[in-house]
Amino acid sequence: MVQSHSMLPTVTWPPAAALSNGNVLGTGNECKSNKFYNCGFAATNVAFLYSFSGNSWVETGAMKYPRLHQTMTLLPNGQVPVAGGGSGSARAPKALSGAELYTP
Repeated sequence: MVQSHSMLPTVTWPPAAALSNGNVLGTGNECKSNKFYNCGFAATNVAFLYSFSGNSWVETGAMKYPRLHQTMTLLPNGQVPVAGGGSGSARAPKALSGAELYTP
């Protein structure tokens, strides 16, 4: 495992998908408050890209809905659907049935 610069906000175990350009897309999951963000322990809608060459995470945008425990799959055309999971509190998430599409 490569140690990298910390992601802001602090996100616990975000689902990730390896992209065809060598970067890694991480989305949502549980946000933990820190000195920069006050988010409690709620689902988050942030999306991050990890660059191996830069050994760092950068924010790449936001999903329409905050999500916890969602699934992601790299499609042959490079797009990544982010589907399912839950929203709201990490301790009592509400199921989400929709999907969103990441296009690099």
